Amino acid sequence: RESVSACSVPQVDAVGEETYFKVKWSTRMDRVFQAYAARKRTPIGELRFRLPGGDRDVEAHETSTSLGLEDLALIDCFRAAATDEVE
Repeated sequence: RESVSACSVPQVDAVGEETYFKVKWSTRMDRVFQAYAARKRTPIGELRFRLPGGDRDVEAHETSTSLGLEDLALIDCFRAAATDEVE
């Protein structure tokens, strides 16, 4: 990972559409989440983000490095009111 200065972080919605963001390994996830919400025209407060199979939301201060993500690791997007159903 040291030789790669950026990673792609795809986010998946309910219909399986993947939205890709190229970010530095040190970029905080809140920047990715804000960009996703803006692209989907959805208030950020209505969305939750989790790693596939995860039991907790990815937090805003976390980075690709702190989460242990590999390039192209998926992050699922859920509606805040229905976390058992992908957005």
